[in-house]
Amino acid sequence: MKKKAVQIALPLLLLVAAPGVTAQSPEGLRASAEPTQIKLSSKSPAFSGRVSSPAGACEEGRRVELMRKSGGDVKRLGSDASGATGSWAVRLDNVKPGAYFARTNRKAKGNGGSRTVCAPGRSEVVVIG
Repeated sequence: MKKKAVQIALPLLLLVAAPGVTAQSPEGLRASAEPTQIKLSSKSPAFSGRVSSPAGACEEGRRVELMRKSGGDVKRLGSDASGATGSWAVRLDNVKPGAYFARTNRKAKGNGGSRTVCAPGRSEVVVIG
């Protein structure tokens, strides 16, 4: 038990005692949060749009989920990975009344000492019916 307490306390002591030393984030040496915007169009038979960000790395390869809110329920209807230009589409054969929106989760991209953290994004709501 005493050995475990020393193992925990020693790194904390070194952080306090070493002036000028800063802790690094677990995501890499340099990390920046880049905003994400999602555009949504409801041209039947597919919902489509584009993921955009000031960081081009945040546009491609993002999983975009199409959601429908009806009453108090929110249901995931499908997803697509954004292409090289950020474009995506989810095809629906039976579009029901409701409030539709698209979203994408936070994603860290890159390796080594430089990583880009892409913020989550959500589109405007499109109301059908």
